[in-house]
Amino acid sequence: MRLEPDIIKLGDQLTVRHVAAVQQDLLHLLQDCDAVAIEVPASAQVDISLIQLIEAARHYAQDKDKSLTLVNPADGELLAVLRRGGFLDVLSAENAQFWLHQERSQ
Repeated sequence: MRLEPDIIKLGDQLTVRHVAAVQQDLLHLLQDCDAVAIEVPASAQVDISLIQLIEAARHYAQDKDKSLTLVNPADGELLAVLRRGGFLDVLSAENAQFWLHQERSQ
């Protein structure tokens, strides 16, 4: 039986100045829940610090046998930052599923 994830809805300011608060909220939720989904608004201001935070959270969740997903595939500024940072140049099947909700054969 798979439980629905608890959703963390992020604000519109997801840059280095604001990511510490997001980190605390996400960490607390991951400590308390087995499955967490991150909702990033399409209109959000995003920089590389959010990508770094989410990647760290993915590793933390994996180490703790928890599930971390995105509610929606990356779009808007999040998708643009992934492209600029080179994260989409060579995607593993796992990363394609996480960031873009795309199924790829390995």
